[in-house]
Amino acid sequence: MGRKVITFSLPEGEEAKLQTLLRQTHLSRSQFLRQLLDSYQGIARATKGPIEGDLSQILRTFWDVKSQAGAKVTIIGLGIVRNNLGEVLIVSRPSDATVEQLSWSFPGGSFNSLEFSDQLQLHLEERTGLSTKIGGLVSARIIPDASLKTEQIIALYFDCGSAESKVTLNGHYTDYKWVKPLDVFRHFTTSTSDEVTKYLSSLHYLD
Repeated sequence: MGRKVITFSLPEGEEAKLQTLLRQTHLSRSQFLRQLLDSYQGIARATKGPIEGDLSQILRTFWDVKSQAGAKVTIIGLGIVRNNLGEVLIVSRPSDATVEQLSWSFPGGSFNSLEFSDQLQLHLEERTGLSTKIGGLVSARIIPDASLKTEQIIALYFDCGSAESKVTLNGHYTDYKWVKPLDVFRHFTTSTSDEVTKYLSSLHYLD
């Protein structure tokens, strides 16, 4: 594959920030730039909005299979909500019988229809007081930390944006924090998907 040498300028003082990122990531400037471009393209794809037709068909099929097996299926939507400062919202909730180790998480709620964006937007507004714009699907996975063997939990993680930072809790959550994208892992006590980790990393290093 051919290569082309390019140069670019940085505002005064930004060179030190770049050097810090290079040390943290153990990448060369060329490697860092390539990863930065990949991350930007990933964000651009995610913010185009969820492809609800394809996703709905997948979940309809999954529900059909699970109903034949007699297992309960719960679909939850979680919003990776970003404010104008590039921070991500995490919330604390009371003990959860379904996921015993759960403490901090992204906000959201269960879905009872296939109108994913509308339902998630409503959950976020009711439970955090934030008006949000729902973007694309970041990740979909079966929760491995679920405690109930008779229930299958599918989590859908969506990219979300909000121009607001003032959170008003209605009792569903006990506390909240706006944190830097990668700092969510200082609070989470349950697992998350590789896609979510990569997405948070891209937000962190693009900040």
